[in-house]
Amino acid sequence: MNSYTMKRLFLLLALVGMIVTSCEDEEYANPDEIIKFVDNTTKTICLLNWDTNGDAELSISEAVAVTDIGTKFQSKDIMAFDEFKYFTGVTTIVTEAFKDCANLVKISIPNSVTMIGERAFFDCDSLTSITIPDSVTSISSSAFYGCNSLTSVTIGDSVTTIGRWAFSGCISLTSVTIPDSVTTIGDDAFKYCDSLTSVTIPDSVTTIGEEAFYSCTSLTSVYCKATTPPSLDGSRVFDDNHSGRKFYVPTGSVNAYKSATYWIEYASAIVGYDF
Repeated sequence: MNSYTMKRLFLLLALVGMIVTSCEDEEYANPDEIIKFVDNTTKTICLLNWDTNGDAELSISEAVAVTDIGTKFQSKDIMAFDEFKYFTGVTTIVTEAFKDCANLVKISIPNSVTMIGERAFFDCDSLTSITIPDSVTSISSSAFYGCNSLTSVTIGDSVTTIGRWAFSGCISLTSVTIPDSVTTIGDDAFKYCDSLTSVTIPDSVTTIGEEAFYSCTSLTSVYCKATTPPSLDGSRVFDDNHSGRKFYVPTGSVNAYKSATYWIEYASAIVGYDF
């Protein structure tokens, strides 16, 4: 391939890149663009509270201007709120913001959110999956408690704390990978997650709270990457799991786990694993 052909190829690739970037940014390019809501109930709530120019529509600029949604959606009959992603002025989903939204199936949390408040999605029985963006650093107590249909959770890479009861009672949740940013798993965090079969705990975790995985009756595999055993707050952290449950820990740390406080009670189930 001669230099002229190479130059044309590079120019073509650059042009394609510019077009792709333009397409990706298109939906945010015009602040006056009207947001198209899927759910009319969600749209009605948004218009009642944030339609500042009174045109019976919500623009991207009006959504961006919102800094606090409060509890405007609590116990409301909404089914979808994918358009929440445009509300990039919101940094906190406050306590009980979407509590008892029993028919809510889908929601997109904006990338501006840093904290999910207590009981924010408490008893959202129809919520099937949730992606927690990398901007979030804290998932507060009972944030997703009792989300019975929740099968998939993606936890962002900036979360440091998973609060008490955060995902407790999520009976359809089958597996969870906790990101490397997490240092603390709170008391009862995944308690009563009856369908949970496996969990991966990164080496960043230093403390696992009391009964954090208690009564996860289908839990068979716990992958714990830390070479130093995390501190267990009590003797029932992994009690009432599946009868064949195993703990996979770094091969060189097996003896350390088997002799550590409270881990010693699970010694027969601890085996070496090359991560």
